[in-house]
Amino acid sequence: VGKSSLVNALLGDRRTIVSPVAGTTRDAVDIPFQIGPDRFVLIDTAGIRPRGRRNTSVEVFSVMRSEQSIERADLCVLVVDASSGATAQDKKIAGLIREARKPCVLALNKWDLVKGTGPARQTLEESLEDLREALFFVDYAPAVMLSAKTGEHLRRLSKAIRLVRDSARTHLPTGPLNRLIQQAAELHPPPIQNNRRLKILYATHTPGRGSAPPIDLVLFVNDPKLMLESWQRYLEAKIRKEWPCTGIPIRFLLRGRPPRGAEK
Repeated sequence: VGKSSLVNALLGDRRTIVSPVAGTTRDAVDIPFQIGPDRFVLIDTAGIRPRGRRNTSVEVFSVMRSEQSIERADLCVLVVDASSGATAQDKKIAGLIREARKPCVLALNKWDLVKGTGPARQTLEESLEDLREALFFVDYAPAVMLSAKTGEHLRRLSKAIRLVRDSARTHLPTGPLNRLIQQAAELHPPPIQNNRRLKILYATHTPGRGSAPPIDLVLFVNDPKLMLESWQRYLEAKIRKEWPCTGIPIRFLLRGRPPRGAEK
């Protein structure tokens, strides 16, 4: 997909191995670099190949290193080959990023090979739609169409990375957050289950750790079992529309009301 080529293009230097053979990069390589006043450490990881194609202990070790790198990273850039679309490997990595609850940017590389196949706007929209559908695990991530070979839109990738980092520093104030949730519940009430409806009594944003932490929202409710996934997605969409949470995963932590008569 051109991960190492993209790293070299960002750095303006051939710091990693570039090969036409997919999966050449076996080790995670830490590369410090700077964009304006901002300093970063870029981790170029090995790809994760399907289990049936892992032929050596070195490949298995590389997969383990890639998964560890996702855990270690503050922000993940998932590079996808635009000319072939999202693969099973890409979906696997997207799932790992979601599972690790990492901020994410999608880099659709080799855009120069795609844009000449039809009307530019139509091709762009179709490629993005296909990408979003295939990589639904990271549906919160912004996408950047680019070309490591020609340098097209590389600055957009840098801007997207900084945007996601800055979004992670956003604090959702308690008062406006609770008013938004109340308005969302009035506009589209949670479904009734067994003659009971979910009631959100109070909500607060718990600050995370690190330079780009995910967003944890603690919801105090009458009964956590009444929260349906569909209504949770609706609530998340409402929150994202109100606050700039670009590229940041949101997690709802449900806290039930203590039973009557419970000790305080």
